Amino acid sequence: MTPARFADLEGFNSHQTRKKRLGQYFSGARVSKLLVALASQRVVRSAVDPLGGRGDMLIAACSEIKTCQQADGIEIDPLAHGDGMSALRAFGRVQSTYLLGSAFEAATLSALRTGGYDLVVTNPPYVRYQSQKQGAGQSARLPSALEVRNGLRQCLEAIHTLDNRDRSAFLLLTQNYSGLSDLAVPSWLLCAALVKAGGTLAMVVPDAWLNRDYASIVQYMLLRWFKIEFVVEDEHAAWFSDAQVKTTLLVARRVPDRGSIGEWGDETYARISLPSSLATEDSLVGRGLLAGETHPERAFAKLSRRLLQGKSTAHAGEFAFHPARLADVADAVRAKISGEGWFRSLEPAAVGLKATLAIVPPGLAHLLPRDAIFTTLSDIGVRVGQGLRTGANEFFYVERLGQEAKGERVRLSRLFGNEEMVLPSVCVLPVVRKQADVEKRSFSVWPDELAGGVLALQHFTQGSTSVSGQSSENERASRPAPAVLPAALKTHIERAALTPTGSSAKLLPTLTAVAPNVRKANPKTGAPERHWYMLPDFAPRHRPDVFMARINSDRPRAVLNPGRTALVDANFSTLWLQEGIRVSSEALIAYLNSTFASAMFEHIGSVMGGGALKLEATHLTRLPVPNFSPADWAALGDLGSAVAEGPPARQKKALARIDSIVYRQVFGLSLAPAGSLSVADTLRTRLAARQYRQ
Repeated sequence: MTPARFADLEGFNSHQTRKKRLGQYFSGARVSKLLVALASQRVVRSAVDPLGGRGDMLIAACSEIKTCQQADGIEIDPLAHGDGMSALRAFGRVQSTYLLGSAFEAATLSALRTGGYDLVVTNPPYVRYQSQKQGAGQSARLPSALEVRNGLRQCLEAIHTLDNRDRSAFLLLTQNYSGLSDLAVPSWLLCAALVKAGGTLAMVVPDAWLNRDYASIVQYMLLRWFKIEFVVEDEHAAWFSDAQVKTTLLVARRVPDRGSIGEWGDETYARISLPSSLATEDSLVGRGLLAGETHPERAFAKLSRRLLQGKSTAHAGEFAFHPARLADVADAVRAKISGEGWFRSLEPAAVGLKATLAIVPPGLAHLLPRDAIFTTLSDIGVRVGQGLRTGANEFFYVERLGQEAKGERVRLSRLFGNEEMVLPSVCVLPVVRKQADVEKRSFSVWPDELAGGVLALQHFTQGSTSVSGQSSENERASRPAPAVLPAALKTHIERAALTPTGSSAKLLPTLTAVAPNVRKANPKTGAPERHWYMLPDFAPRHRPDVFMARINSDRPRAVLNPGRTALVDANFSTLWLQEGIRVSSEALIAYLNSTFASAMFEHIGSVMGGGALKLEATHLTRLPVPNFSPADWAALGDLGSAVAEGPPARQKKALARIDSIVYRQVFGLSLAPAGSLSVADTLRTRLAARQYRQ
């Protein structure tokens, strides 16, 4: 049966669509050989890949591990399963059971060695939670998210590597992983449970996934039942060209239940970043130092372990290596999960410990003094959120063309033929819609310079302006009296209500994010009725003091919104100051634009496939902020003003002085030069890698 015909029967419109729906980004020989080499430095007699695909990992295990006697797997897709079966037949010395079915079905899993394996190695399918809401295919019927969770519970009950205490904990983690998780999360839990005591877990995982909040359960599981040994990063996102995703290889050894994720002391693991320049057609590490090696992956694995043990420095700068403290990883994970009920159940002794969200990324922690003190934006009185989401930009956003005697001239969107209208100025508020609205080298925005406008019609009604009710006279006096819409604007709204939009041709008032604008009048409070064309009242997050783009192709930039005069779109994360705090908005942009903060962003944000850095509000809430003195904050405020308002030469000098203040606080006077160079080098390396991908 040809792939095209199979896809037709499966109900997919193309083979590529089918592959994406199944989350199939096959590992290939190069990735598989490197991961197996890193994971097989101990005796391995049995290996399994419960999410086997075409069998790439098992083929590598059979060919690279001389002691391997059993190589088993499961694959749900008949096409990939057939490829794997054919390839594994070539290894006659290795017994193999390669099953067709779902790894999350206890009946399928029970056909394998439920007593566990020396090596569990896999590249989990990347299936997003949205895709798990519905099944797909007929022969390769994918389980729903609920079926996966329930099936995982049944599998954990049948796996004999878990004692009763471990099993109860794994079941609790299974019950509590987020419904927003992709298929990788239950895959991690299943694979971890299949590892024998002293065995090895080796997995391929997208780098961005490790930074997501819903991965915290997996990170907790690793720190409690495993010792992480290697984390190898695909520096230039070159390993999976079809996915364009920066990928990470993780290798961890199963240890007895530690009872807690704390108390790691000075134990370390190896963080390695591999540039694409080391890769050959047959190996990810075949050039440079290891050129000419018959088995470069094995040589690299041995070298990596010697580096971790401090017995070698032979990499000669060809790839980035440093030992990272497991305690730093544990601190970061604990900070994210300290408020979770499942964590309090598993570690009741940790309840009551003061939690902080200031997470120093493990990738930077080794550069910083261990006694460095950090706080968070929330601790200093800065709130973080996301900008304005109108739900129908084609209606609410207009182009501002200039003031006239009767109001402001605007141009409507293409949905309305780019028509021009003159509206009362109070109806049109300036807005930052996209990064192009801010000049490339600017650190502030001014309303008169913004071309975009928002139709702010919250206090305009199409008809009667009276509201009867029981509200007090003071309440009515504090609420602006609704004004009647100008005739031209009323006509435009009536036309817009009947205008189809988007590929679904839905009417504007029925759009998911627009329909909730409608609200009946409340006689008790005197609140007037609201219509679809009335946005909710603007909150501080819509008119912030400072904002930063959520998607950054270059170094993230914090921009000042003087006087909170401009609205800011949801394309940006927004920050605003609470009343009475000692930090000014100018001081805030000073720190956020420092080299130190930028290096933090590169590590706490999520790198996307095309090399852009995603920096969400959740990332900013965990940004470590040095414990500046009042005098430091005052100095940063003065320098922030120079950055926001000065010419480029003055901005450059101010940014250099900002770095000096930050480094002095973080490193101390004696260590500032060396520490600052390390942080700056890290930032340059990360930016160069992202730009390479772009």
